[in-house]
Amino acid sequence: MAFTTLGTMAQDDAITVDSLNQIKTNEDDLNSRVTTMASIDVPNGGFEVDTDSDGIPDNWSEVSAPSGGSKGIETSAPIQGAQSFYQSRTSGASNHGGVYASDYIPCDEQHVLTIQWLMRASAAGITCKVDLYWYKKDQTACTTASTNAYNSASNPTSNTIKAKTTTPPTDARFFKIRISLTNDTNVAGTVYWDRFTAKTTTVNTVVGYADSSAARPYDRVHINGVLSSPVCTVPASTRYGPTIAGAKAGIVGGGNVVVDLRTSGATGLQVTIALPDGLWTVFAIGSHEWDGTETYWNSLAAVAIREA
Repeated sequence: MAFTTLGTMAQDDAITVDSLNQIKTNEDDLNSRVTTMASIDVPNGGFEVDTDSDGIPDNWSEVSAPSGGSKGIETSAPIQGAQSFYQSRTSGASNHGGVYASDYIPCDEQHVLTIQWLMRASAAGITCKVDLYWYKKDQTACTTASTNAYNSASNPTSNTIKAKTTTPPTDARFFKIRISLTNDTNVAGTVYWDRFTAKTTTVNTVVGYADSSAARPYDRVHINGVLSSPVCTVPASTRYGPTIAGAKAGIVGGGNVVVDLRTSGATGLQVTIALPDGLWTVFAIGSHEWDGTETYWNSLAAVAIREA
């Protein structure tokens, strides 16, 4: 199955079985490519289009205009293609190059999101930022409003690829990319941006960790309220206790799972991990150390691995 470019038919040409079969083959080929894609479209992520020539690329908007600086389309030395986008600032404590945001881009908490872009700066010491702003399905702000993807006053002065990998908040269904040239450092210069892309991968592991002091060591692991390890009673005044390990398979995701170290009486040290939809196996391991004064230092680590 391979895509074949079809020629233009004249008005009186007959439609043959072979031509219909080739159309079907082309559709099958395109469908197979689309269904295996793991990329998300960042509208005009390469800044190649500015139809009204206002210096703001199509599908991007001005959140804050430059003050003591400028913005625009770079055509003389673009990073990729025919155009890049630039922000600049002159020397001055309050001067900046503005803030610009992409259109809404779909996302969800079930997939890890990786943002990549190309950039270079005329002066390494300017402060450049990339932030991801999260939005609910109605495009109002999420409780976790944003995640910083890049914040540096030591920027590359030659064309360089940068990336940030993060998991969207549980209520996020859209995000926007914001790019800024700030006044955090009073250095004059220009930053050039190009080729913003977004890719997703399924969340396959989730980890958690906690530690604390207690009057005695804990001696068992519970996962989702179920005893999931041997009970390892620790003699009093033991410098190092046994490592306690447990596991539980077949946990249905879509919510929080509590992993805790306990004694026979009550819940002790806890780790809560949020699992995306799916089926998971959770592993946990706990240990303790005694400091010689009847205080025990306990630690607990948990990891969830997707089964399917």
